[in-house]
Amino acid sequence: MKKRGWSRDMLEYLAARLACVILGVWPADPAVGFARAVAGPVLYTILREARRDGRKHLDLAFASTLGDSEKRLILRRMFSHLAQTSVEFFCWPPTAPSQFRMDNESSAVLRRVRHARIPPIFVTAHLGSWEVFGLTGGGVSLPVKTAARRLDNPRLEAWIKARREAGSQRMCPTRGCVTVLSRALRRGQPVVLLADQNQGRHGIFVNFFGIPASTTPTPALLSLRTGAPVVACCLVREGAPFRFRAFFAPPIYPDARRPREAEVLRITQEYTLILENWIRRYPEQWLWPHRRWRTRPTSSMILDTPLYAER
Repeated sequence: MKKRGWSRDMLEYLAARLACVILGVWPADPAVGFARAVAGPVLYTILREARRDGRKHLDLAFASTLGDSEKRLILRRMFSHLAQTSVEFFCWPPTAPSQFRMDNESSAVLRRVRHARIPPIFVTAHLGSWEVFGLTGGGVSLPVKTAARRLDNPRLEAWIKARREAGSQRMCPTRGCVTVLSRALRRGQPVVLLADQNQGRHGIFVNFFGIPASTTPTPALLSLRTGAPVVACCLVREGAPFRFRAFFAPPIYPDARRPREAEVLRITQEYTLILENWIRRYPEQWLWPHRRWRTRPTSSMILDTPLYAER
């Protein structure tokens, strides 16, 4: 991997800090409105490769169930959503009160896992406002330990990490996270993992929108190691700025009596399907440009042709 230069790291860091200062001058609502109405369409226009990949993935996921105009609209709204998500992170906490809603089923799940002997392993996706999910402990101030990949820019990484830890969330790098998260669970601290990105040859293949996708086995491995349940969750945006709805799915418990490999596959498939159903419900709030299906199974019975051309 090519070594990054000091000047590039500094320019990226200063640009992010400058953006934060500029956004801080505005009240939160106008800043969010600018992000949706201006920054989002600009991103849609200039990020051609991301736009192309996003459309390809929408075609894969929805095939003939959505028309061309519907897919274009989802993609345009996704770029506006991405811009708004960034502004929410920079502007958090907003001066105006934020609002979190939750249905009865999610409330019941939270009560159940909060009083359990072993805290849960929360799995979520780059869906809705995942950064606000961490900042607010799922919207309910849960003291969580979250695993995230370190940024390549060390200055930016230190600053972003400090912002992410402004609330009840504490971060750890994904590399070597199983041991760290196991210790957190044994201390009674819930943990959070984002589980919707391609894991290359290190992942296991489960169906995502009916297509085999390389997926992290870490939540399932943690569950089998500690006995902690896996709870799929997300925080989606609804209506006005800083208005969210939290979802917590029923816990998935490990079964130590079954073969380990089969349990890892079952748990991973179950939470992936739950995340998929939420993405289907809020398609404009998921990162469609991510090359989720890039890594293909070796078996020719799955797919005979690659989904992506090598570059």
